Amino acid sequence: MKWLSKLRLQSKLIIFIFASILMQLIVLGFLSINVISDVLQKQIGERALAVSKTLSQNEKLQKLMYLDDPNGEIQEMAEKIRKKTGAEFVVVGDENIKRFSHPDEWKIGKHMVGGDSMRAINTGESYISKAVGTLGPSIRGKVPVFYNGETVGLISTGYLISDVKDIIGEYVYIFKTVIMILLLIGVISAVLIAKGLKKAIFGLEPHEIASMLSERNTIIETIHEGILAVDNDKNIRFANGAAVSILENNKSRSIVGQNLEHIFPKFDLQSVFENGKAILNYEIFMKRNLIANVNPILHKKNIMGAVISFRPKDELYELGKKLSYVRQYTETLRAKTHDYSNKLHTIAGLLQTNNYDEALNFVLQEYSDYSEILGIVNSTIKDSIVASLILGKFNYAEEHKVSLEIDENSMLSKVPANIDSYKLVDILGNILDNAIEAASSSLDKKVKISFTDFGDDIVFDIEDSGKGIKDGLYSSIFEKGYSTKENYGRGLGLHIVKRRLNDLRGQISCSRSDLGGAAFTIIIPKK
Repeated sequence: MKWLSKLRLQSKLIIFIFASILMQLIVLGFLSINVISDVLQKQIGERALAVSKTLSQNEKLQKLMYLDDPNGEIQEMAEKIRKKTGAEFVVVGDENIKRFSHPDEWKIGKHMVGGDSMRAINTGESYISKAVGTLGPSIRGKVPVFYNGETVGLISTGYLISDVKDIIGEYVYIFKTVIMILLLIGVISAVLIAKGLKKAIFGLEPHEIASMLSERNTIIETIHEGILAVDNDKNIRFANGAAVSILENNKSRSIVGQNLEHIFPKFDLQSVFENGKAILNYEIFMKRNLIANVNPILHKKNIMGAVISFRPKDELYELGKKLSYVRQYTETLRAKTHDYSNKLHTIAGLLQTNNYDEALNFVLQEYSDYSEILGIVNSTIKDSIVASLILGKFNYAEEHKVSLEIDENSMLSKVPANIDSYKLVDILGNILDNAIEAASSSLDKKVKISFTDFGDDIVFDIEDSGKGIKDGLYSSIFEKGYSTKENYGRGLGLHIVKRRLNDLRGQISCSRSDLGGAAFTIIIPKK
């Protein structure tokens, strides 16, 4: 083997990889052919047995066998089944294993051969056997036939083993072709891998490796997200500057070496270490709430630790707040665009017909209506996000010709920081949309909302004049997938409401409204 030691690394890699692939393919091909052969023979045996069982349950056949087939009808029945199933033979024999049928008609009346038939007559068993018959070696399914509880013969369905070998031969040819293709791919891959390794690893000088390490550290420190690396014992092995800054650690890098539980007491990484699955967008509740992503560190399929990247949630909050304003503003514009288009046409018509006083009164009335709505919202709701939502729903209700009223005794201050305003908006938005849609089909067309944050809870009551919810369905409407236009079952929307309330530790109840429709009460604790 001295010649092998003299070869270059690239040549060695090519030889070793090629030999490895060749050995694997040979072993895999040999095992696969054996498995396919066993499985194929088993399946064919089961098929033969199934055909025999099906035919044995034919009452007409049972009676003909009992009467010794006076008109020779069994041959026709057996041949019909044989051709339909593709079996090599379907032979029906009496209790003395004398044939009633055979693919070669001249063999009818002679005894069945192979020595494997009397077991079915004597024991009443159904079984699969291999034997040599008049047509050659075959796999057979033997089933006894009974008439009025008495054994009157048996049915033997068979497939030639030579046919099975032909099928296996086809698989062998396919495997040979695949092996040749894979070997070719293996050689090409070996060459590419050898060249790649030489270029990517062994071609580097020490100072180049040091330079790469320095670049890596610079990149990590440039990232604005906090990054922690922990081992399997959850000990922190690395922390970048952003992590130290976000965690407001005055001792600089002293968090390295600490256990993660000292930093994030309730952060459970067990699923990452056990299953190797990443955790995405996990919210960590602490002095400054964080959004974290966790990815396992893998080495040769072994989990060596995890990398945690995180950022303050309030950064996302600011962006989300802006998006919420934009969404509410867009909804308001969409609702008003069509409405004001019609009103402008009305004003234009009044001016063109010289009805100046009526045009002025129309404009003043529109201004008065909008100022009244804006005044009610601003005086009762101090939270800008909730106020934007309610203002948008006034326009949505107007589109549906529904009167949306706010109870004059309602009052809502700024939503506490620990309550996710966007989840609250989802809850109120879904309930109000359903209420407005339900009220739009009623005579009164009215939706009423009241709210208060007096005490330890924030409470919302939303009522409508719709058809209401049928008795017995109050709990079903919150189930995922529930839907019925006759009720409020937009199912998925109400399921989201229930899920959002669970996140906020809130509750929701439904009852009959004084307006005639449904009344929803939402309670969310402040703390």
